[in-house]
Amino acid sequence: MSYLASISLGFLLVSSPVSERPADQEESVGVVSSNQDQHGASLVNVESRLATRYVVPKTLDRNDIDEGFLGVSMSVSQCMGRHMKREGESPASKVEVKVTVGRDGKVSRVRLPRRVRRTIFGTCMRAHSKRWRFPPFTGRPIQVKKKFVLR
Repeated sequence: MSYLASISLGFLLVSSPVSERPADQEESVGVVSSNQDQHGASLVNVESRLATRYVVPKTLDRNDIDEGFLGVSMSVSQCMGRHMKREGESPASKVEVKVTVGRDGKVSRVRLPRRVRRTIFGTCMRAHSKRWRFPPFTGRPIQVKKKFVLR
C-alpha cells in the first residue's frame, strides 16, 4: 500500500471502457480512500486490485470439450495402469467414454462399454469421474463422448 498526501479525493476507479476489452480479460481497478493522520493531514490510501469479468457461454465449444477431456484422459491412463498391474492384460483395445456434463461443469453420468464396466478399469473410471470438470455453461446438460486407445 502506498499513501499520498492530498486534500479529499473520495474514490477513484481506473479501468478501460468495457466495449474496448474482451469480456474474459482482467481489468485493473484502483481504489482510493482518504483518512486523516494524527496531525489532521489527509492521507489517501491507494490499493490496486484485479477484477475478473467472465461471461458464461450458453454451451460448450470444441475447445471447452477438449479441455474437459484432459482430466478424463489422465484417468484413462491411471486406471489402465491400475488394471494392467492387477490383471496383466487390457480389458479392451479401444473404449468410448460418454459423459453427461451439467451446467456447473461437473460430470453427472458416465457411460462405458459393457465389456469394461465391471472391470478394475471401469470401477476406477467411475470413481475418477467425480473429479472431472468441464467449463460451466448456461444451457441444458450435454452428453459428449471420446474414444480412447488402451495400451
